Amino acid sequence: MIKVSISYYFYDFVDIYSSILGGSLDLHEESGLAAIEAANLTSELSKILRPEGEAMRITDRTSTILYNESSDPGPGQGTRPEVDRTQLRSLLLESIPQDTVKWGHKIKQAKQADDGTYTLIFESQPEVTGFDIVVGCDGAWSKVRPLVSETMPHYSGVSAIELRHRNVSIRNPSLSSLVGPGTLFCLHDGKVLCCQRNGDDSIRVYAMQPTEESWTSTCGID
Repeated sequence: MIKVSISYYFYDFVDIYSSILGGSLDLHEESGLAAIEAANLTSELSKILRPEGEAMRITDRTSTILYNESSDPGPGQGTRPEVDRTQLRSLLLESIPQDTVKWGHKIKQAKQADDGTYTLIFESQPEVTGFDIVVGCDGAWSKVRPLVSETMPHYSGVSAIELRHRNVSIRNPSLSSLVGPGTLFCLHDGKVLCCQRNGDDSIRVYAMQPTEESWTSTCGID
Protein backbone atom coordinates (compact mmCIF):
# COMPACT_ATOMS: atom_id res chain seq x y z
CA MET A 1 0.00 0.00 0.00
CA ILE A 2 1.29 3.45 -0.95
CA LYS A 3 0.98 6.11 1.73
CA VAL A 4 0.42 9.45 -0.01
CA SER A 5 0.59 12.92 1.56
CA ILE A 6 -1.41 15.67 -0.12
CA SER A 7 -1.24 18.35 2.56
CA TYR A 8 -2.18 22.00 3.05
CA TYR A 9 -0.10 24.13 5.41
CA PHE A 10 -1.40 27.48 6.63
CA TYR A 11 -0.19 30.15 9.02
CA ASP A 12 -2.22 30.91 12.13
CA PHE A 13 -3.79 34.01 10.52
CA VAL A 14 -5.34 32.10 7.62
CA ASP A 15 -8.86 32.37 9.07
CA ILE A 16 -8.66 36.18 9.02
CA TYR A 17 -7.95 36.20 5.29
CA SER A 18 -9.85 33.10 4.20
CA SER A 19 -12.51 35.19 2.44
CA ILE A 20 -9.94 36.97 0.24
CA LEU A 21 -7.23 34.33 -0.18
CA GLY A 22 -6.42 34.36 -3.89
CA GLY A 23 -8.26 35.81 -6.85
CA SER A 24 -9.94 34.26 -9.86
CA LEU A 25 -8.71 31.09 -11.58
CA ASP A 26 -9.33 30.01 -15.16
CA LEU A 27 -10.17 26.32 -15.61
CA HIS A 28 -9.21 24.70 -18.92
CA GLU A 29 -10.95 21.78 -20.55
CA GLU A 30 -7.92 19.50 -20.62
CA SER A 31 -6.86 20.14 -17.02
CA GLY A 32 -9.00 21.90 -14.39
CA LEU A 33 -12.39 21.08 -15.87
CA ALA A 34 -11.29 17.50 -16.59
CA ALA A 35 -10.24 17.08 -12.95
CA ILE A 36 -13.58 18.45 -11.74
CA GLU A 37 -15.45 16.03 -14.00
CA ALA A 38 -13.35 13.10 -12.76
CA ALA A 39 -14.29 14.09 -9.21
CA ASN A 40 -18.00 14.16 -10.15
CA LEU A 41 -18.26 17.83 -9.15
CA THR A 42 -19.27 19.34 -12.50
CA SER A 43 -22.84 20.05 -11.39
CA GLU A 44 -21.72 21.78 -8.19
CA LEU A 45 -19.03 23.74 -10.03
CA SER A 46 -21.56 25.11 -12.52
CA LYS A 47 -23.19 27.05 -9.68
CA ILE A 48 -20.06 29.15 -9.08
CA LEU A 49 -18.41 29.10 -12.52
CA ARG A 50 -18.22 32.43 -14.38
CA PRO A 51 -17.88 31.94 -18.17
CA GLU A 52 -18.09 35.71 -18.61
CA GLY A 53 -14.80 35.93 -16.72
CA GLU A 54 -12.99 34.89 -19.90
CA ALA A 55 -13.27 38.48 -21.16
CA MET A 56 -9.98 40.35 -21.46
CA ARG A 57 -9.13 43.94 -22.29
CA ILE A 58 -5.81 45.66 -22.87
CA THR A 59 -5.51 49.44 -22.63
CA ASP A 60 -2.82 52.09 -22.71
CA ARG A 61 -2.24 54.59 -19.88
CA THR A 62 -5.16 56.75 -21.07
CA SER A 63 -7.62 53.82 -20.79
CA THR A 64 -7.91 53.65 -24.58
CA ILE A 65 -8.87 50.05 -25.36
CA LEU A 66 -6.27 48.41 -27.62
CA TYR A 67 -7.65 44.87 -27.47
CA ASN A 68 -11.05 43.61 -26.35
CA GLU A 69 -11.79 39.89 -26.11
CA SER A 70 -15.53 39.37 -25.79
CA SER A 71 -17.04 37.80 -22.69
CA ASP A 72 -19.58 36.08 -24.95
CA PRO A 73 -17.47 33.89 -27.28
CA GLY A 74 -20.50 32.00 -28.59
CA PRO A 75 -21.90 28.49 -28.03
CA GLY A 76 -19.22 25.87 -27.56
CA GLN A 77 -16.35 28.35 -27.96
CA GLY A 78 -15.59 29.22 -24.34
CA THR A 79 -12.88 26.90 -23.00
CA ARG A 80 -11.49 28.59 -19.89
CA PRO A 81 -14.23 29.90 -17.57
CA GLU A 82 -13.24 31.62 -14.34
CA VAL A 83 -14.00 30.70 -10.75
CA ASP A 84 -13.04 32.43 -7.51
CA ARG A 85 -10.31 30.45 -5.79
CA THR A 86 -11.98 30.74 -2.39
CA GLN A 87 -15.22 29.27 -3.74
CA LEU A 88 -13.39 26.48 -5.56
CA ARG A 89 -11.42 25.64 -2.44
CA SER A 90 -14.63 25.42 -0.41
CA LEU A 91 -16.22 23.18 -3.05
CA LEU A 92 -13.27 20.79 -2.99
CA LEU A 93 -13.03 20.74 0.82
CA GLU A 94 -16.74 20.00 1.18
CA SER A 95 -16.43 17.04 -1.22
CA ILE A 96 -13.96 15.06 0.94
CA PRO A 97 -14.22 13.59 4.46
CA GLN A 98 -13.88 16.28 7.11
CA ASP A 99 -10.68 14.90 8.66
CA THR A 100 -8.77 14.52 5.37
CA VAL A 101 -7.03 17.91 5.64
CA LYS A 102 -4.87 18.42 8.71
CA TRP A 103 -5.04 22.14 9.47
CA GLY A 104 -2.41 24.14 11.35
CA HIS A 105 0.57 22.13 10.06
CA LYS A 106 3.24 24.59 8.92
CA ILE A 107 5.99 22.52 7.35
CA LYS A 108 9.66 23.15 8.16
CA GLN A 109 11.30 20.40 6.14
CA ALA A 110 10.63 17.32 4.05
CA LYS A 111 13.43 14.76 4.02
CA GLN A 112 14.00 11.35 2.50
CA ALA A 113 14.97 8.34 4.60
CA ASP A 114 17.40 5.58 3.63
CA ASP A 115 14.50 3.31 2.66
CA GLY A 116 13.22 5.87 0.12
CA THR A 117 10.22 7.03 2.17
CA TYR A 118 9.70 10.63 3.26
CA THR A 119 9.33 12.38 6.60
CA LEU A 120 7.48 15.66 7.12
CA ILE A 121 8.74 17.91 9.90
CA PHE A 122 6.43 20.67 11.18
CA GLU A 123 6.98 23.78 13.29
CA SER A 124 4.50 22.98 16.05
CA GLN A 125 3.26 19.46 15.32
CA PRO A 126 4.89 16.03 15.65
CA GLU A 127 6.72 14.87 12.53
CA VAL A 128 5.05 12.26 10.34
CA THR A 129 6.98 9.50 8.59
CA GLY A 130 6.60 6.70 6.07
CA PHE A 131 5.27 8.51 3.00
CA ASP A 132 6.07 7.05 -0.44
CA ILE A 133 4.84 10.14 -2.30
CA VAL A 134 4.76 13.76 -1.14
CA VAL A 135 3.13 16.49 -3.25
CA GLY A 136 4.34 20.02 -2.48
CA CYS A 137 1.90 22.80 -3.42
CA ASP A 138 3.24 25.66 -1.32
CA GLY A 139 4.84 27.92 -3.89
CA ALA A 140 8.34 28.94 -4.95
CA TRP A 141 9.76 28.65 -1.43
CA SER A 142 8.27 25.19 -0.93
CA LYS A 143 9.97 23.07 1.72
CA VAL A 144 9.41 20.08 -0.56
CA ARG A 145 11.09 21.67 -3.59
CA PRO A 146 14.70 20.99 -2.43
CA LEU A 147 13.99 17.27 -2.79
CA VAL A 148 13.63 17.64 -6.56
CA SER A 149 15.73 20.72 -7.42
CA GLU A 150 18.75 22.57 -6.05
CA THR A 151 17.78 25.73 -7.95
CA MET A 152 16.81 28.56 -5.62
CA PRO A 153 14.14 31.16 -6.52
CA HIS A 154 15.64 34.49 -7.58
CA TYR A 155 14.29 38.01 -7.97
CA SER A 156 12.74 38.59 -11.39
CA GLY A 157 13.39 42.34 -11.39
CA VAL A 158 9.69 43.21 -11.04
CA SER A 159 7.86 44.08 -7.81
CA ALA A 160 4.09 44.16 -7.34
CA ILE A 161 1.59 45.71 -4.95
CA GLU A 162 -1.80 44.07 -4.54
CA LEU A 163 -4.92 46.18 -4.00
CA ARG A 164 -8.61 45.39 -3.81
CA HIS A 165 -11.70 47.44 -4.66
CA ARG A 166 -14.84 46.18 -2.88
CA ASN A 167 -18.47 46.78 -3.91
CA VAL A 168 -17.02 48.29 -7.04
CA SER A 169 -20.24 48.44 -9.07
CA ILE A 170 -21.71 50.80 -6.46
CA ARG A 171 -18.65 52.64 -5.14
CA ASN A 172 -16.82 53.08 -8.45
CA PRO A 173 -19.09 52.25 -11.41
CA SER A 174 -16.72 53.85 -13.96
CA LEU A 175 -13.90 51.52 -12.90
CA SER A 176 -16.32 48.59 -12.91
CA SER A 177 -17.35 49.41 -16.46
CA LEU A 178 -13.77 49.85 -17.65
CA VAL A 179 -12.59 46.49 -16.29
CA GLY A 180 -15.69 44.65 -17.48
CA PRO A 181 -16.59 41.10 -16.42
CA GLY A 182 -13.09 39.65 -16.79
CA THR A 183 -9.51 40.97 -16.69
CA LEU A 184 -7.99 44.26 -17.81
CA PHE A 185 -4.31 44.94 -18.43
CA CYS A 186 -3.17 48.58 -18.54
CA LEU A 187 0.33 48.79 -20.04
CA HIS A 188 2.82 51.65 -20.23
CA ASP A 189 6.59 52.05 -20.17
CA GLY A 190 7.32 48.62 -18.72
CA LYS A 191 4.67 49.00 -16.00
CA VAL A 192 1.44 47.02 -15.70
CA LEU A 193 -1.86 47.36 -13.89
CA CYS A 194 -3.61 43.98 -13.93
CA CYS A 195 -7.25 44.32 -12.82
CA GLN A 196 -9.20 41.12 -12.25
CA ARG A 197 -12.93 40.86 -11.63
CA ASN A 198 -13.99 38.54 -8.80
CA GLY A 199 -17.42 37.05 -8.21
CA ASP A 200 -18.13 39.06 -5.05
CA ASP A 201 -18.33 42.43 -6.85
CA SER A 202 -14.70 43.21 -6.11
CA ILE A 203 -11.77 43.93 -8.41
CA ARG A 204 -8.30 42.74 -7.48
CA VAL A 205 -5.49 44.93 -8.81
CA TYR A 206 -1.83 44.07 -9.18
CA ALA A 207 0.40 47.11 -9.76
CA MET A 208 3.75 45.91 -11.18
CA GLN A 209 6.92 47.76 -12.12
CA PRO A 210 10.61 47.00 -12.71
CA THR A 211 12.57 48.02 -9.64
CA GLU A 212 15.43 47.09 -7.36
CA GLU A 213 14.84 44.10 -5.09
CA SER A 214 15.15 46.35 -2.02
CA TRP A 215 12.25 48.56 -3.19
CA THR A 216 9.62 46.80 -1.09
CA SER A 217 11.52 47.74 2.07
CA THR A 218 12.53 51.27 0.98
CA CYS A 219 9.40 52.53 -0.82
CA GLY A 220 7.75 53.78 2.36
CA ILE A 221 4.66 51.55 2.10
CA ASP A 222 3.95 49.74 5.38
